[in-house]
Amino acid sequence: MKTLTIKNVTFGTGIPKIAVPVTDTDPEEIVRNAEAAKGQADLIELRIDAFLSAGGCAEEAQGGLEKLLSDVRRAFDGPILFTLRTGAEGGLLEVTDEVYAGVLARALKSGCIDLIDIEFARTTAKEIAERARAAGVPVVFSRHDFRKTPKAEEIAESFRKMEESGAAIAKGAFMPESGSDVDEILRAAELAGKALSVPFILIAMGEKGRITRTHGEVFGSCLTFASLKGRASAPGQIDAGEMRKELIRIHEARERKGFIFLIGFMGTGKSSVGRALKKMRDLPLIEMDENIEKAEGMPISRIFETRGQEAFRDMETEFLAGLCGREGGFVSCGGGAVLRERNRVLMRGLGTIVLLTASPETIYERLKGGIKNRPNIRGRYSVEGISELMETRRAAYTEAAGRIVATDGLQPAEIAGKILEETGSDDFV
Repeated sequence: MKTLTIKNVTFGTGIPKIAVPVTDTDPEEIVRNAEAAKGQADLIELRIDAFLSAGGCAEEAQGGLEKLLSDVRRAFDGPILFTLRTGAEGGLLEVTDEVYAGVLARALKSGCIDLIDIEFARTTAKEIAERARAAGVPVVFSRHDFRKTPKAEEIAESFRKMEESGAAIAKGAFMPESGSDVDEILRAAELAGKALSVPFILIAMGEKGRITRTHGEVFGSCLTFASLKGRASAPGQIDAGEMRKELIRIHEARERKGFIFLIGFMGTGKSSVGRALKKMRDLPLIEMDENIEKAEGMPISRIFETRGQEAFRDMETEFLAGLCGREGGFVSCGGGAVLRERNRVLMRGLGTIVLLTASPETIYERLKGGIKNRPNIRGRYSVEGISELMETRRAAYTEAAGRIVATDGLQPAEIAGKILEETGSDDFV
């Protein structure tokens, strides 16, 4: 993926950059907040729709735009992203295409901005992008939806079209109705990462989408937005100071790569292999299911019965998020933990994911007499039933795996040795 560097700020590599939106209506307050963003933000997003809306109508308010841009430029010496967010995409102003293009043209002509956000759905988007390229200002093509989340393939395809139309950065921000929508956005990031050569920004808004604001380094998003003085411009924005600490914490955990996560279908030997690994390296073995059972005060089967599978998956996500900051070790994961994209993102950020495999016949033999606390296999405990359930999970397992180790016919110590060899962790500490 290409990177983009503006005023010594590089997008598309390392820790995601922090943008602080400035959304005030009063010119003096805008300048004060731009200056206050120094040390807090890598760049500011000048959300000009607030300023223009205070003028009664956009045409009249534009008169003071050039002076404001000049004042903001003097107040903040880092990159300035200029944005006119319209009502259709969560902004404060409804304008015609003609007015929209006119405001952005004035901003480009001022010579005071470093990036320009263009709503990709606008009929004038490509025309404005041509003006931006002529002015030497990189384009952030954007798409926002405060009502719903599109499918991953649709998001990735819109990003591809943005790049094709000249985007230096492609951006999408969507409102999730459920946790599965957050997974859809993270899946879109995986597709975009494979298809694009330009950096991208992907955000799930609201509290559900917090992981998309904090874990961009793991799934590929180059920029996150944070609030100044608690004044958020979109649902779910985190304070800039808190965001900086969180990004650094995640980066350090990612650098350590301190965990080996054992994933796979029930009966592939995750717990027994984990115990062998612990013995070999004298490092902690963390059993995901046991930790959740202890925290909830009931077995997994009871959690499924009383709270449902989705609530249990939430517990797995919370457990994984809690590992950030710990020193490392081996984690034996529940059989369905990697079915969630959020969980895969958290695991990738903390270490190496090792998939243990076994044939349905092997698993059938290993599970004999031990299916009481395995709610997903009840009623279909047979080679055929195991094979069918394995097939539904195959794609998620292989997609998540950093390494794959077959366990058929091997003892736990042999499998553990292969894992340390496969992961390059023979000297794992």
